[in-house]
Amino acid sequence: GDCVVGIIMGRTADFYKVEIRAPSPAFLPTLSWNGATKRNRPVLEIGTLVYARIEAAHPDLDTELTCIDPDTKKSWSTGEVLLGELKGGLSFEVALSAAQRLLDVDCFILDRLGKDFAYELCVGQNGRVWLSAP
Repeated sequence: GDCVVGIIMGRTADFYKVEIRAPSPAFLPTLSWNGATKRNRPVLEIGTLVYARIEAAHPDLDTELTCIDPDTKKSWSTGEVLLGELKGGLSFEVALSAAQRLLDVDCFILDRLGKDFAYELCVGQNGRVWLSAP
């Protein structure tokens, strides 16, 4: 599935409601994190940014997201997993075509920025971008 940058809009015991620039909000189960258990799971506040993968999308049902990265065995609590909470930085929205260009391997803009300073960037295929420059 595609990776998106979403904003936590609501929280229940079993899932988070996430705004992903779609007609209806998506939901992110609270146990959909690498190594998460009922006792050891992330607690996200409303307004928090997350980088998540689309698990299931049906026209008549809400979209389901996951922060489980199948390429790693590391736990969400180490902070070394690709998907999950995005801390600090800033977010902004771009056109979907611009997001696709930023995701290209040979993106001129990102190469040029990298020559002047260090940064971290998450580009969601929903057109939302998160940027952190320590």
